[in-house]
Amino acid sequence: MILALWAAGLVRRRWGRLLGVGSAVALVVGLTGALSAFAIFARAEVGRRATAGVDVDWQIQVAPGTSARDALQALRPPARASRIVGYGEASAFRAASGGTVQTTGAGKVIGLPPEYRATFPAEIRDLVGARSGVLLTQQTASNLHAAPGTVVEIVLDNHAAVKVRIDGIVDMPNADSFFQVAGARAGVGPTAPPDDVLILPLDRWRKIYGADGATQLHVKLARHLPRDPAKAFAQLTAERNNYQVRMSGGAVVGDNLAARLDSARSDATYGQLLFLFLGLPGVLLGAVFASFGAAVGADRRRNEQAILRARGASPALLAGAGAVESALVWITGSVTGTLAAWVVSRALWHTTPVWLAGPPIGLAATLMAVLRPALRDARRLSVGEARRTVYASAPRRVGIAFGWLAALAAGVVVWITTRQGYQIVLAPEGTPSISVNYLSLLGPVLAWFAGVWVIAAAAGALLVRGHALTRRMIRPVAGNLAGVVAAWMTRLRGTVVRAVLLLAVAVAFAISAAVFDASFSAQSRLDAELTNGADVAAFVPPGVALQSAVPQVARIPGVADVEPMQHRFAYVGNDLQDLYGVRPGHVGKATAMSDAFFGGGHAKRKLDALARMTDGVYVSDETVKDFALSPGDSIKIRLLDARTRAYVPVAFHLLGIVREFPTAPTDSFLVANASYVSEQTHSAAAETLLVRAGKRSPAAIAADMRRIVPNASVRDIVEQRRITATGLVALDLSGLSALNLAFGAVGVAWTIGLLVSVGFVERRRHFAILRAVGAKRRHIAAFAATETGGVVIAGSVAGAVLGGGIAWILVSVLRGVFDPPPAHPVVPWVYLVVLAVAAVTGFVAAIVFTLGYAARLGPETLRELAL
Repeated sequence: MILALWAAGLVRRRWGRLLGVGSAVALVVGLTGALSAFAIFARAEVGRRATAGVDVDWQIQVAPGTSARDALQALRPPARASRIVGYGEASAFRAASGGTVQTTGAGKVIGLPPEYRATFPAEIRDLVGARSGVLLTQQTASNLHAAPGTVVEIVLDNHAAVKVRIDGIVDMPNADSFFQVAGARAGVGPTAPPDDVLILPLDRWRKIYGADGATQLHVKLARHLPRDPAKAFAQLTAERNNYQVRMSGGAVVGDNLAARLDSARSDATYGQLLFLFLGLPGVLLGAVFASFGAAVGADRRRNEQAILRARGASPALLAGAGAVESALVWITGSVTGTLAAWVVSRALWHTTPVWLAGPPIGLAATLMAVLRPALRDARRLSVGEARRTVYASAPRRVGIAFGWLAALAAGVVVWITTRQGYQIVLAPEGTPSISVNYLSLLGPVLAWFAGVWVIAAAAGALLVRGHALTRRMIRPVAGNLAGVVAAWMTRLRGTVVRAVLLLAVAVAFAISAAVFDASFSAQSRLDAELTNGADVAAFVPPGVALQSAVPQVARIPGVADVEPMQHRFAYVGNDLQDLYGVRPGHVGKATAMSDAFFGGGHAKRKLDALARMTDGVYVSDETVKDFALSPGDSIKIRLLDARTRAYVPVAFHLLGIVREFPTAPTDSFLVANASYVSEQTHSAAAETLLVRAGKRSPAAIAADMRRIVPNASVRDIVEQRRITATGLVALDLSGLSALNLAFGAVGVAWTIGLLVSVGFVERRRHFAILRAVGAKRRHIAAFAATETGGVVIAGSVAGAVLGGGIAWILVSVLRGVFDPPPAHPVVPWVYLVVLAVAAVTGFVAAIVFTLGYAARLGPETLRELAL
């Protein structure tokens, strides 16, 4: 009964204290619940995005002596559809055009059943002519100068020739997987697809190849898979092994779907790491909020315990009173936080949080912030001690020493984890196990710990041993009261240091999250732009010119810039490599040129050097090592002459190393001056168009470009990122970023408001005494503005330094995940301005509240507080 009355009294008379601590608990519960929803969403989204671009799930290579019908009959659910595909060899293709005969090298002849394209629509893309019949790929058509209606000879291995008439020209977007070696051993690099491909109806293919051709089954699965990529990969691996066992060696499965899930497993693990890197500090910060909110009301709670004890309350009853307050705080915070988590999760990720994720964390924060101090005071303090105001002291020297030791340890760990070749996530290819090197987490954790102690030590030392300096610093605000206010702040140094520390941690979290988010977003876009080439890119085979379409593309609404780029093939020794001819002064306007692209950095300087030395060339690291080259060397590279159709040697001067370049492969390639390449090869044809989008979406621009250049393959950055993104950039962090940024801003404003409003209410005895001895409104304002302003300025500056350091550590630790790695963190100035506005708004509102509350204080307040 007494505890029920106590609970009712808390709700009626101490609702402000309950609300302050309960709101902090709600922040912890809400953030934890929302982060649990993000963890679920991230794993499922990575798996969904990884498999979205897979059209053929399984490619089953039927062994000689096994019929395709038997292989089909052995399939069972989860197989949803399957089609037989024939693979035949051709020693060459020939076609007569313009009075000359064009001959290619060896190629592939594919046999497809009529229903194949309806079952697997993404495998073949129509360019010109009919959709069925005899189809020629774009590259082969370019080599043979062929078009619909051209007669092409298929030269077989026995030198026999079969003539076919071409009905259409097509492209094969997934040629790498279509021509894979089914069942290749894990760790073996993929085989490059053939340059020349001709597609026949399956019945016609069988008449040519009969039993000499190879047969595959292309299978589409029902995909009843777990949402977790690791579990889905394990399930698919088991189903594949089961099929191969039942076939007794008669078939080998090329599992395209599992291959994509294999890489997605590590991508999903990065989502867990980001939860720890970005989410865990927020959860801990919320717990600190709850602890501080409870500490602000510690004096009032002790006074209440003293009154109860003076009236005969036992320690058990005092403990029960603390438990009642803890229960009220926890219930209020858990209900509010869980509802907030549900709203946020539905809005950001269209999912629901794990309902039990937040309340236990909130309970732990409540027990530590409210119940533990209450139990300690009920057990240890006498009536007199409970009535005495307790002034906390600044951190001791032992703690400060631990802080500096943590800073040294953090530096060592960061140095280790940022070394070249260090891997955070290890996912052995083809195996379901994933290991995470959690040493990478230790650096940011130690940095947080060290930063907190250094800030606390500096603030405490300034108040204890820097009284004169403090007085000079606050004189512009406090005026003649500077000495009194400085003494006031020194006496309350524990409270002031705690306030500075709390605000610094809130600001540091907001800034570190904002800088990391901005750096991630910029690097994610750069990675996608590097793969795609630009916001929108169009490609045609070598020798086909696209630059004539530049004026038309430039007139497409929303196009900000168009840049033609040459894509040729060149021989460095006997090594065939991609060569990109660029206009050095213009290519950077259509696509990003990162310093990380070139050895030694400074992309602009490297391109300026290429503009000055037109016969210059940049080559890859691999080429420099393989051929023992050095900058300044004169080298000869064989290029295809447009007049003679033969490769001729062309002299270049080596300018340096290029590591990455838009649309370039990850291995060996060359970057040269387009004007020099055109002059030496007698062809100015540009095979690639790079387009920067303005205020219109890349997808809309790509759709318009396909009408202008129907023979080209047009890709936009959004779709390309959805299909090919790996690593951190495969994650959609927009929701997590919004959550963290909002939490950071709210945390800063909440901290300032709590520091002044609740803190003033708890220290109203001091302000009542000031009013009683004749202090005027301006004197109260000087005390409040000086203390609060000092806390806000010191906490903001310290938090900015700590947040910037934490952000640098996060970006550095994750640097090796990005391709190319970021040169430096990106500062989100707009968010920082918003954060500053939130801080100033909270400060002004708190001062207004203080002055209004102080005006209502009088002698009766002292009498009330004396009870």
